Amino acid sequence: MSKSSLVIHNFKLLRKQVSVFLIALSLSSPSIASEWKVKAQTVGESESIVETIAATLDHLRDSFPSERFLLDYSDNKEFKKTFSAQKGLLFITDALTFAELSQKFGAWAFAAMKHPLAKDAEHTSGAVFITKSDRSDISSLKDLESCSVVAAEPSFSPAYPMAIRELERFFGEKPLFKAAHLISSPVEQVVHEVLAGKADIGIIDSCLLEGMEERGNIPKGSIKVIGTKGGSDLKCHHSTDLYPGWVFAAAYPRNKMDVSEVQGIANIVDALKSVPQLNATMEWTTPTDNSEILELQKSLDKLTNQRKTFRSFIEQYQYVIYSFLILLIGIISHSLYAEWLVRRRTKELRQTIQEKENLEKLISEEREKMAHLEKMGIVSQMSSLIAHELQQPLNAIVNYARGLRLLKEKGRLSEDKFQTAVAEISDQGLQAAAIVNKVRNYSKHPEAKKESINLISFLKKTAEKFCRIRNCTIPIEISGNRTVVVSADLLELELLIVNLLKNSCEALAEEDKSDSKIFIKVSESNNKAVITVYDTAPPLSKGEMKTLFTPGISSKKNGLGLGLSLCQKIAESHGGNLKAHQNDKNTLIFTLELPLVKGSNNDSHS
Repeated sequence: MSKSSLVIHNFKLLRKQVSVFLIALSLSSPSIASEWKVKAQTVGESESIVETIAATLDHLRDSFPSERFLLDYSDNKEFKKTFSAQKGLLFITDALTFAELSQKFGAWAFAAMKHPLAKDAEHTSGAVFITKSDRSDISSLKDLESCSVVAAEPSFSPAYPMAIRELERFFGEKPLFKAAHLISSPVEQVVHEVLAGKADIGIIDSCLLEGMEERGNIPKGSIKVIGTKGGSDLKCHHSTDLYPGWVFAAAYPRNKMDVSEVQGIANIVDALKSVPQLNATMEWTTPTDNSEILELQKSLDKLTNQRKTFRSFIEQYQYVIYSFLILLIGIISHSLYAEWLVRRRTKELRQTIQEKENLEKLISEEREKMAHLEKMGIVSQMSSLIAHELQQPLNAIVNYARGLRLLKEKGRLSEDKFQTAVAEISDQGLQAAAIVNKVRNYSKHPEAKKESINLISFLKKTAEKFCRIRNCTIPIEISGNRTVVVSADLLELELLIVNLLKNSCEALAEEDKSDSKIFIKVSESNNKAVITVYDTAPPLSKGEMKTLFTPGISSKKNGLGLGLSLCQKIAESHGGNLKAHQNDKNTLIFTLELPLVKGSNNDSHS
């Protein structure tokens, strides 16, 4: 053989050896398929299951950083509905669901969850009968007859079919519970339903009760277990036989996988052995025999068929049933609505009549009260005027009588004439004085009781009352400082404001304009409260302005000319004053000043 041929031969041999080495290296390498889809049943499951799945996926991603693990999570119903056998698909589910999928699709489990308190994965799942701790009438399985029960749907937990299978062994195949309520919620809700007294008995997963008490979800000792079984297979309460728990499985049949896929799953199994144990997370171990689960599946199918019997009847006659129910609901709803409507209208009518009567009564009382105030004000003013006019003549009569007596003493007047004149003058003087005192006593009020009054609130109520009683439709705009408070007699201050409003309303009524308006503003000036009242009425003449506060002079046909004089007297009796002037636009403005209450607040009388 030539030297060049030998070199070529050695090169081919070396290349062949390198190829064999690379193939062997690829088979022994811990690498897996470039991407795995992991379908997990996590929605609505217990906290320990969800945490175990989360910790497992995190660990696999850390163990194989160059690979991708795509997590698709759903509840049990959606899980089974969308499941299909496909390459690269792994799934994590409960043993009962896995038994169904393995028979239908050829799925196979490569790892199983083991509860930390269980001997092995085959004895990690069971059911528990629970009731409230104060139910002394329920203490054993024989007391469960004719009880109401609550449990999670089999799609959320296999506890219910486990419990039914256990009861069939004890009681035989016969109706047992008075009522069975299956809820579409996590199993923890069953415990809360029992505590709330919504059912006599609850059926939950084993080890769930201990976990809820430890986490403080329920008070310790509030729940007791019925028919608990002993043994060291599972160090938790359980009232039924024990079954395998959750599994990690491949969706595609093992005999149809290629070598790389099988090797990849083997590498995953190795990694599962070192998943960190956090809190109450499960352990991964070797899969167990599913024969007991298959028997449990038969019990579940029986329950499903029983429910399907009723469901099939509903489905067959659903349109008739729905139509009847809709018609019945419509009739009942119409009857209830008609009855409610009649009651409401009757109640509204009674309220309207009562409100009308109350309003009429209030208006009548306010009118009488206002008339009395006006009458008392006029009488008070008249008594003052009469007293002022009569006091001086009376004094003169008394002095004249005294003079006659002096003349008599000097001998200038006969005794008969003297006595007659003196008696007559004295009687007339005393009679005039009596008249004056009588009028004054009639109009005299007891000492006014002053109180703190918030002006804005008071003015709004007074204006509202005035409009209601006087049937005044002219708008009254009230504005200004909302915290101004004065000390005054409430009735006298009300009489003053009503007189001003009455004058404005009567002046504007003569004009009959659509833009008529009355304005009231509240402010403070020099430690005094200032109330300004004006309107859109025509201006007054200079002569009318001069006699505005003069008693007995009025520009109205039937006026007494005492209203504004009375208002001015009220203002002065409160330590204030009432003035009037016309501005450059000839608008008549009344300005009422009253002493301001210092340190006032909004709690004052309104």
